[in-house]
Amino acid sequence: MLDIRTALVCALLARWPELAALKRVRRATLLRFFREHNSVRTDRLARRGNSIKEALPLSTDKAVLSSAPVLAKARCAQLQAPLEASEACARQRAPVCAAHADYERFASLPGAGAVYAARLPAALGSERTR
Repeated sequence: MLDIRTALVCALLARWPELAALKRVRRATLLRFFREHNSVRTDRLARRGNSIKEALPLSTDKAVLSSAPVLAKARCAQLQAPLEASEACARQRAPVCAAHADYERFASLPGAGAVYAARLPAALGSERTR
């Protein structure tokens, strides 16, 4: 399932809030947009391009189509503050996690990544006698 609560999705909707407009964008422009937003994996870019090309509107009602872009931009603006706060927390958490005695052990687990390597010590705790 795609998480649409991301800075990338907000930027995409802020720039192209209407499906019809997004579908008219040249492939090279879309690729440049995604790369500017740190999305560089070729397979993912191809899937995104195909999804956009194949997307169908949920409605053809003129009232919906005229108000939806305004609502999309408003929702993106509302998401900016929590997204920025989450990124700030992640930046603050990184040095604390790296200083934990068992961080390297958790970080070395397959699929742990930065997020789960930080959550595992918090979930399991540091007291070995438990």
